[in-house]
Amino acid sequence: MLATQFTMEDGFFAAILEKNGIQVTIPEVNDRQKIENILESAMQNQVTTEARNYFAALTHQYADCESVVLGCTECPLVLDEKNSCLPIINPIVLSRLLMQWLMQWTNMRLILINRLLIHF
Repeated sequence: MLATQFTMEDGFFAAILEKNGIQVTIPEVNDRQKIENILESAMQNQVTTEARNYFAALTHQYADCESVVLGCTECPLVLDEKNSCLPIINPIVLSRLLMQWLMQWTNMRLILINRLLIHF
């Protein structure tokens, strides 16, 4: 998991994932501080090639993991499919997909209800 230092150390997200059988690995303490600094810069719209390379190197360092979870909204600014050797799990994308599915499901329900009402 790559996220702010607080998110990585707090354990809230990790506990949920681990409760569902997903092992969570977080970077070493020195890396967590550097990640925090990079994400703070990204919040200021300062994303450097060095920052992107550092995040890419992290994915290589943890290449034995099955994927990388981006636990912060700024993470996709420095890590994406172009510079990660691991598959990326981006909760923002997952949330968008879930909302799209829910909207389609709700629309289908409304259509079915309307069709049923027409027949009565």
